[in-house]
Order: sequence, then C-alpha cells, then structure tokens
Amino acid sequence: MPLASSELLVLRRIGLRDTSLMLNCLTPEFGKLSLVARAASKPGSRLAEALQYFTVSEVHFYHREKQAADYISKAEVIESFANIPGDAARFGYGAAGLEFANLYLPEEEINRAAYELLKRYLGIVDLGKLSDLQRELLHFWLHLTILAGYEPQLEQCFCGKPIVGPLVAISPAQGCVICKSCCETAVGVLQIQMGTLQVLRRLAAIDIQARSKITLTETQAEEIKRLLTAMTEFHVGRRATLRSFDYLRKLSSSETFGGPSGEKDT
Repeated sequence: MPLASSELLVLRRIGLRDTSLMLNCLTPEFGKLSLVARAASKPGSRLAEALQYFTVSEVHFYHREKQAADYISKAEVIESFANIPGDAARFGYGAAGLEFANLYLPEEEINRAAYELLKRYLGIVDLGKLSDLQRELLHFWLHLTILAGYEPQLEQCFCGKPIVGPLVAISPAQGCVICKSCCETAVGVLQIQMGTLQVLRRLAAIDIQARSKITLTETQAEEIKRLLTAMTEFHVGRRATLRSFDYLRKLSSSETFGGPSGEKDT
C-alpha cells in the first residue's frame, strides 16, 4: 500500500455517515481523484483546515490500485484564497470554477495544465474586481473546454468554407462554426453574432492572466454562456445542472443569499 503525495484543490466535499468526508480533488500529478478523509468534519480535526474549498494543500494518501477511493493520512495548507469564502459574489464564481473542473475532467487522467488553470482562475477570483468576474469565468470556462480536448473550431466550417454574415451558426456536435450551406442539415445549431465569434477567438488566444482584457457586452456574455453550456452538455452526455449558476442568479436578485445547497455536500 504505497504512500503518495500531491498538491491538490478540493472540487467537492460529500459528508459520509460518520465524521468522514468523500472528496473529489484535482491534482497536478494524478489528475482528478476520489479521496476519503477520516474524521475530517470532526471538531478539532487536523485535516479540516487543509481540506476546505479554495485551499491549495499538500496531501499524503495511501494509493491503492483498483480501489474506489484512497485514504488521506496527512494534509497541510500551502495557499488559501481567503477572500472567496467571505464574499457572496466571489464565492459563486469560485464555486463555478470548481464545479466545471469536476464536471469536465475524467478520473485519474493527468492534466497538469487544467490544474494550473484552475489555480490561476481562483487567484483572479480572490483578488480581481467584482465587476470583471463574469468575464473571468467565461474566459476560464472556454480555456477549460480547450484543455479537456473539446476546443471549438472558430475559424471556418468543417467543409472548409469561411464564415460570413452578421449572424454565425455553431454546432456543439460538430464542434465548429457552420456555414450557411451546411447549416441546412446540421442538428442542434446555435446562432451568435459575428461580434461574439470575434470575442471568442480573442479569448481562446490569450491567457486568463493577460493584462490586456476584453470587454464583453451583456449580449455577448449571454451568447457565450449559452454556447458553452450547450457544448458542456453535449460532451458530458447529460444536462449540466450547474448549481453555481443557480446561486449566482439568485444572488443577483437578493442582497443576502447563502451558499449552494445539497443534501450531503459540505
């Protein structure tokens, strides 16, 4: 039963019948893992602080092949994004990043770039301007789809024709923009403005920490969100129930609103 260690971010915490936690975690060395932290929700637990959301920790765990989950033996905090839990808006956008990573990334498939992307994004949510967080989330979400292998082709139709006109058709199933001719037989096509397509091209080409940021109109933000939701649902094979988006919608209409709810999530 070898002892392994890795830096990690907790994506989801599920309370078990005792005081233990089942954790979905993202690591740079092992990919996404399911880990059990015994007695981690017990008052005074030494694991509790290190296994919170929005905390980068160094964890030692017993790595056993062909097991449903490994057990954590030790955890220490490396870095904490301390502003996120205490601010309702930062919490919502931070939770969305964790939710997308958990939804997109498969178990035990190493993707160091995706881990580093999530950590950079949480740093932006922690310290960035509140007015910029919607754009930052969409930028992160687009780059996560690219790193997960679902990069949309935004330059030309799969038939090779360029895209022209004020409105542009995109097919999540084809993973590309669709010309007017191919649009007649394509299924599940969405339409966005040409300006939105140009914004998507620019967002895909720059790092989320780039100093020169792109300004989005509300229409462009909504169109990008609708497209990325459709792409997510196509690639994960089911309806994407994004609780963080529900939280952000409720937050926008109420000054006081608690964190995401769930029967056993903690």
